[in-house]
Amino acid sequence: MGRLLLLAGAITLSAGVTACGTASPKVASTPTGTAVVPTPTPAPTPTPGLLSRELGPIQGVSCPTATECVAVGGAVGAAVAFLTTNGGTGWSPATLPTGLLPLSAVSCPTARHCVAVGYAWQAGGNQHPEAIVSNDGGSTWSGGALPEGVTGLGNVTCATPTSCVAIGFFLHPQFSIGAAVFTEDGGSTWSRGSLPTSGELIALSCPSSSRCVTIAIDLGLRAQKTLLTTDGGHSWSATALPGDAEPDNDSDDSWATGALPGSRPNELIVSSISCPTTSRCVAAGGSSSLGSRPKTLLLYSTDGGASWGETTLPSGLAAQLDAVSCPSASRCVVVGSASGVGMALFSADGGASWLQAAVPGSLVELDAVSCWTPSDCVSVSGLAGPGAGSGSGPAPPTPTGAVFTHDGGVSWS
Repeated sequence: MGRLLLLAGAITLSAGVTACGTASPKVASTPTGTAVVPTPTPAPTPTPGLLSRELGPIQGVSCPTATECVAVGGAVGAAVAFLTTNGGTGWSPATLPTGLLPLSAVSCPTARHCVAVGYAWQAGGNQHPEAIVSNDGGSTWSGGALPEGVTGLGNVTCATPTSCVAIGFFLHPQFSIGAAVFTEDGGSTWSRGSLPTSGELIALSCPSSSRCVTIAIDLGLRAQKTLLTTDGGHSWSATALPGDAEPDNDSDDSWATGALPGSRPNELIVSSISCPTTSRCVAAGGSSSLGSRPKTLLLYSTDGGASWGETTLPSGLAAQLDAVSCPSASRCVVVGSASGVGMALFSADGGASWLQAAVPGSLVELDAVSCWTPSDCVSVSGLAGPGAGSGSGPAPPTPTGAVFTHDGGVSWS
């Protein structure tokens, strides 16, 4: 489930990656084994089952500690959220406000405080943004006050319990325009930041309460740019990513060295970004085209996103990368899909080079990842199990689950 663009007024969801480089590691290990989550029921007792089996895909996950994680998502017309307090061996459904569309991302800077974003269904069929807050570790949630004009929110990062930044868009009659909002009270109220571009914002990471990095695609879909804020989201400045250029003319339709084109067919889009420090960042993504061999995108920055370099990938890799999490300046994990199955890569040099990990072959795709130490991460599959969702459409017919690594992404179970 690669990232889909928001074009011509159509609202689609991006796979959320959250809590990348935002929460300090607290403990070093979790229980092993495949983690599964039940269909939501009124009973709060954690029970093994399938991640959102009846209610749709999981879009984002955040683990502030080794034992506590929150996962969010949903089917068409209905949001879902789950929490675990035992390292993922059992999950419980959360109590959400009514009327939510699927949630797209979650960030938990502490074990008690979490912020999730998505869309709320309003009268007349219009979609409006939603930012919801939990102060009890994801069990119950309440809504925050968002500024007028923002239509949807697709990603959120909280560097502290009070400081969060979220990115999204508002709709022009013919296209979507990027929007960034920030909160300084933990998500109760939000304000809109000043952006230097009208392009769509697609990935976000905040290594500190003042500094955040996001990626924007311009309205002509010909270039991607890094946007930086050093004042907690109040104002942003732009710098070009490598390869704001046309493709080269090679017969294999490859791209010139350093190229990072926009979102036309067969070109590469950033899906996720993780900045574990104010200077180190990794960006991951891939080809946006359907039905063709994927092209893989991995970049790294040593100056906080001001400039980017290409990485060394495993030979022959053709994968769509959906999410990246870097719990330290040297250790990073990225997840996605290759040849119809979930896959993961890991780096021990801050994203300069990568090796492919051993992942259970039963998962079609891994869509979100959260690492709470350099050794320990959880990744979730965002494709739902059989059965109709609670909204206006059926859930996709593919089982989901969560997998863990305790060796820095080398192996998963």
